[in-house]
Amino acid sequence: MYFVYSSSQNMFEIEYIENLLLSKVQNLTKVTFENFDMKNKEPIILYYSDADKEISQEINAFIEKYNQSFFLIHISDEVLDANYEIYKKAYYIFRGYYSPSIRYKNCFTIPIGFQSGFLNNSLQKENKFLWSFIGQTYNDRKIMIRSLNELKPFKTFNIDSFMNKNSLSVTEQKEIYKETLFAPCPFGFANPDTFRIMEVLESGCIPVVKKFFFIDYYKFVFGDHPFLIVDEWNQAPVLIRKYLKDESLLNEKINEINTWYKSFKLNLSNDVNNVIQNVNSNFLSEQKSYQDSGKNSVLVFLSFFYYFRLRKKSYFIKINKAIYKFKEKIKEKIK
Repeated sequence: MYFVYSSSQNMFEIEYIENLLLSKVQNLTKVTFENFDMKNKEPIILYYSDADKEISQEINAFIEKYNQSFFLIHISDEVLDANYEIYKKAYYIFRGYYSPSIRYKNCFTIPIGFQSGFLNNSLQKENKFLWSFIGQTYNDRKIMIRSLNELKPFKTFNIDSFMNKNSLSVTEQKEIYKETLFAPCPFGFANPDTFRIMEVLESGCIPVVKKFFFIDYYKFVFGDHPFLIVDEWNQAPVLIRKYLKDESLLNEKINEINTWYKSFKLNLSNDVNNVIQNVNSNFLSEQKSYQDSGKNSVLVFLSFFYYFRLRKKSYFIKINKAIYKFKEKIKEKIK
């Protein structure tokens, strides 16, 4: 079995891919596109990212020459607008970021993972901070931080952009999370899923997440997870205090998180291996059933359509701006 990828590919989450997702796949050989022997008849796993145009062109050129089917790991489709023609040539697709509009039966949405270096970071846990947040602070995240500021002690570190040169190193982030009890995990810039979720799980923290409209988005990716979930961030302090006031309840939640996460990772890696080895099609991972049922839910479809399609349209933005100006004028008249 070959794991084929571009030599220009960013290896940000390669530890997650190799040591967790594909950890059960035996005799896996890594090889770049240019070094792959097209005469090879063994199955291949294609590591596919279309975030970079040059890499995307390189992958498409490889697929044109490689006239066989393959297993596909598709990352970086954060805004759900990739060219999915490549899916038609795949035995099976493992992709990050759930979308109810992607209706291929041979497709399984996987978590996007964690930055390399985070695997097994929960050893010697010491909770110095009630909560911490490392990342960009925009939009809803500002509301989140303001809501949680009343819970002390806490630790925040603001960065200007993803993978910014002034960001904390993996080692520095790991140290903060190892000293953190609760970890709020807001949406990413364009998608509810983020690397942060599995990074804090690897660090033994209790994730706190927010609903995607009326939906628990994270069931599509993590199944029946034990995260703390709120409708709005202003509910988070009350929920966290509930556990801080009851030590037995808190310890029960910590143990629940740790036990569930070990089982989740084991099921995930076994499911991926079973698909690749064609052992069986019965998934151990609960999220697969949620992914399939989500494709038939009108509420799920409309929520995703609004979030990923409608709100991007210029006319929708103009309407929202007009409504905002109208509200401001009414406020001025009331004053």
